[in-house]
Amino acid sequence: MSGTALEHRLVREYLTQLEVALAGLPSAKARELRSQIAGHLEEALSPDASDEDVAAVLHQLGRPADLARDAQAGAAPRMGPAVAAAAVVGLAHDILGEEVGAAIVLQPDADVTTDAIQAYVKGRVAAYKYPRRIWIVDELPLGPTGKVQRRDIRPPEQHESATP
Repeated sequence: MSGTALEHRLVREYLTQLEVALAGLPSAKARELRSQIAGHLEEALSPDASDEDVAAVLHQLGRPADLARDAQAGAAPRMGPAVAAAAVVGLAHDILGEEVGAAIVLQPDADVTTDAIQAYVKGRVAAYKYPRRIWIVDELPLGPTGKVQRRDIRPPEQHESATP
């Protein structure tokens, strides 16, 4: 392959999916995320990278929809001071197809309910962005690079959750 890593067909497809996912974000936030991802791709991939190399790097970056969802929700900082870490994930929904859910890790000695966290978030983000289901976990699953592994996050069958 000649040219830059950003010209690789898999990278172009990924960036196209990212543009669709970023459509709902404020332009400054979308530019920032787009720039971070492009910089990471240029750094991680040589211009002559194979399809397998490119696929591995894109897999490590994560799905564009997940990246955009994190940027929208702001994860832990926007969940309130009692939340140490959070991962926002898409959950299957019978009618809508998908709804927002969040696995959270509380700060040590935090005494707060998921209803209170949901109310806190609901008052600070657009109605379609707040998590409909929130559950507390001891820790978020992390991969070898320290990135949250969303594919390993599952809500418990019986979870403490607020309803809209």
